Amino acid sequence: MPRVDCFLLADAAQVVGGKLYILGGGWERLTVPELPLTRGFEIAVRVIVPWIETNRPLQFTVQLENEDGVPLLDPPARPVVTVGRPVHLREGSEQGVPFVLKISNVELKETGRHVFTLRYEDEVLARTAFDVLVKQRKG
Repeated sequence: MPRVDCFLLADAAQVVGGKLYILGGGWERLTVPELPLTRGFEIAVRVIVPWIETNRPLQFTVQLENEDGVPLLDPPARPVVTVGRPVHLREGSEQGVPFVLKISNVELKETGRHVFTLRYEDEVLARTAFDVLVKQRKG
């Protein structure tokens, strides 16, 4: 089964030359002027794919839930990763596969804890959470 060694909220991220480039990564608090608010998210991901899982598509599911466990993405994001077996790769080797999830038009309606989860075959591989706060107006 694949495993995940990076699942990080970022202001921006991209993959170049097999490496993740992350700007403003690892944030945990989103302060907004008002709710509801529609915005996008970027999540930097690195999946470790075992030898036996190569040469076939691997479909993941990404969902965002509020603190009551209510799903907010309808439908959830379903990225697919296919990893080959390069000729120089030693048999039994794992491969790291970086990618960036760009999820747009997410409507946030309430303050509180929100959690993105990454699943493979209904098993949670990774989570990253953030709190939504409304900025208090002065005066």
